[in-house]
Amino acid sequence: MPHFRNHRGVFGMRETRMAFAATGVFFVGATALNFNEVFASQLSPCQETSEKPDMKKQDDSEEPTQNTAEKMLSSSASSFQIQDFYDIEKILGEGTYGLVYQARRKVDGVLVALKTMPRRLTGKTDFEREVAALQLLSKPPGHAHIVQLYDLHRDDQNYYLAMELIEGGELLEHLIENGPYSEGLAASFLRQFAEALCFVHRNGLSHADLKPENLLLSSNDAKKAQLKVADFGCARSHDLNRQEMQLPMAEFAIGCSFLHMVALGNQFELEKMLQERPNLVNFRDYDFRTPLHLAASEGHVDICRFLVERGARVNRSDRWGGSPLDDAHRGRHSEVSTYLREQGATFGAKTQLPRFIQAASDGDKQEVEALLEFGNIDIDEGDYDRRTALHLSSGEGRKDIVELLCRSGANPNVEDRWQNRPLDDAKNAKKNSDRIMSILVKYGARSLKHPNLHQEIKIADRGKVEREPPSSTGIKNDRGRSEKADSFSGTIAYWPPELFGGGATPTPASDMWAAGVIMYVLLTGTHPFDKDAELSDEEIQERILSVGCDKENYVNLMNEFVFDERIEGLSESCVELMRTLLDPDPDRRLSSDKFLRHPWVQGLTASWTTMNKTHDELKAFWQNRFRMEILKKFADTIGTSSDQLAEADVLRIFEKLDTKKNGVLELEEIQDGLSDLGLSDKNIRSIFSSADLDGTGVIHFDEFQALFLNKNNSSGQGLHIDYLQQRFKSHIQKRFFGASKQKDLLDKNKLRDVFTAIDLDGDGVWDANDIRQFLRSSGEPEDVISRIVASLDRNRSGRVSWSDFCAIMG
Repeated sequence: MPHFRNHRGVFGMRETRMAFAATGVFFVGATALNFNEVFASQLSPCQETSEKPDMKKQDDSEEPTQNTAEKMLSSSASSFQIQDFYDIEKILGEGTYGLVYQARRKVDGVLVALKTMPRRLTGKTDFEREVAALQLLSKPPGHAHIVQLYDLHRDDQNYYLAMELIEGGELLEHLIENGPYSEGLAASFLRQFAEALCFVHRNGLSHADLKPENLLLSSNDAKKAQLKVADFGCARSHDLNRQEMQLPMAEFAIGCSFLHMVALGNQFELEKMLQERPNLVNFRDYDFRTPLHLAASEGHVDICRFLVERGARVNRSDRWGGSPLDDAHRGRHSEVSTYLREQGATFGAKTQLPRFIQAASDGDKQEVEALLEFGNIDIDEGDYDRRTALHLSSGEGRKDIVELLCRSGANPNVEDRWQNRPLDDAKNAKKNSDRIMSILVKYGARSLKHPNLHQEIKIADRGKVEREPPSSTGIKNDRGRSEKADSFSGTIAYWPPELFGGGATPTPASDMWAAGVIMYVLLTGTHPFDKDAELSDEEIQERILSVGCDKENYVNLMNEFVFDERIEGLSESCVELMRTLLDPDPDRRLSSDKFLRHPWVQGLTASWTTMNKTHDELKAFWQNRFRMEILKKFADTIGTSSDQLAEADVLRIFEKLDTKKNGVLELEEIQDGLSDLGLSDKNIRSIFSSADLDGTGVIHFDEFQALFLNKNNSSGQGLHIDYLQQRFKSHIQKRFFGASKQKDLLDKNKLRDVFTAIDLDGDGVWDANDIRQFLRSSGEPEDVISRIVASLDRNRSGRVSWSDFCAIMG
């Protein structure tokens, strides 16, 4: 589903605050944030409410007062009562620190999820980190695929986070409950996930705890549901070489206001703003769009002329590689197109490489960065004379560009038509020659024409530019990171190899590894490093580390642990994407932007064939998890932790869990029974759903027993089909064989009589009506009958043949 973002609707921060103040909604994202201050253990400014809300419309000039984190955390809140602001309707669940309620905000009637966090239990750093991340990501207009934070309150006992209400539950649970699905359907959800990741990373954050439980759906209606990424309690900031992250947020807000004036065509305001800040003429927003892009798309030829005369670059690229001329052409603004062509403007899509090389030669670092990130550029491709961006920037003395290109993977020994290498160009540069040669040598440059040049440079630099040695693991060296990196509490099963090193902290690259694990779980029903859902966290960690440490053999190890028979049937594009996400080297791992643009994620190469096997294995995954947790919980009761239990052992466990003594297990009983094992309510619900084989909402003893006594429990098809087929067989035996011995069930002549008796229309095969009539006469309820019918029709032909029946009975 699309990310609804209007590039033309860019409002200044003051107008945004006033708009929300006028509605009486205390929206936390109304002020600019400074990333460094926010993540140096200071909570971002937010609306603190300690007085009863005025239900009357506020004056347009009134702005909500802002308080810093320190004031909020230390000042008195004795006068605040949450009931004055919200009508509490019901309990939704229990979070890490406290209850989560469904509530209705009195000021406007909006339904919210009200998260309570006791102050005595809430770690200040973790709390501030989550709130700061949510405030940043909820800043208008927010993002369609990220759970939004609406309000923040406190009283003497609790903090209250009023969050967007998510009604659809977990994505994984939705896919299990709605039957087999295709790669294409999974890709549609992962596309929304990728859009959210791009937004998070562009805002200078990494989520740091991505897992299936944190991917939620906005609605129970599958046609309307949008994916929402939740739980930013582990979020970390990171450095981006992006203009909007290098600018203080106050300046970035001014830049957005400048774009707003461009869209309105207000030349008078633009003139005033440029007098104070001339650099605004080439300002770029989150999508690298400049004022000239916006003026061209709106058809403001006078504004285009005004901007160009004040230094606007006519061939800047946005994140999609589009130039201002593309925008003018798309909007059919012929006068703007004619003017831009007169100024040397070109279409972006066809001329990215020449523009890339020219930008490198001109020293336009922002344009080079934009094209590297979004332009699908081959960094080592050259012009007619095979001269690359690195040749040109070296010869022009552009040391910053040279450093950027080398750091981005440019070959320092690429040769032009005359066998000149970048080091040769640098030697003849009119400026910064020594510095550029040092940079090139640091990245392994050599000269064919001056074979000893690189040694001379090393001696001259006295070792200052020696290239950093690769780590023994083949993973990016952690040198330069703080030895006292802050700890984080993500989920080990979704950590990449580099996070297990001392002092390592989460990055966008680690998020992408987690995205690869999530994708693998959705498409195979299993964890990539835990095929049978039976490994401990320590064993999973050992496997992940082994592929990270073995630089030479990691491909073979990944094929052994991950890319085995489980990926059979998946499209080639799908497997290739998972390989690039699960690359042990974070420098090679796919970025969120490239993840989003991948043809599989865009649905262009994803298969739409239903994946029955994956759906069954998702159920098997949770069934195995349930069995393991039960064995862990009741090991003392049964005297063993082995998978092989006697029926008497299973009965004793069932009776201990059945606290209501009604002969069935309800969700509440399973939650109580497993509450001390550290499982989340979300996981317990998934476990319960997988064990409820007949879909009646409770677990009967025969279902529970099947988890432990069925020999095919981890065969891949899961217990759901096996159990329903067994249930059908029991009806056959009762009706036609009574107390006969097992060998009578294998007598083909007797089975033929049974088959004929159920085949009501005598056409030699069973259709759904034949099976339904037999099961109705056996007393099965309609919802169970539908499941049994589906379990018998394994090839989805709509019929059960004689050979199919024999296979089921055998």
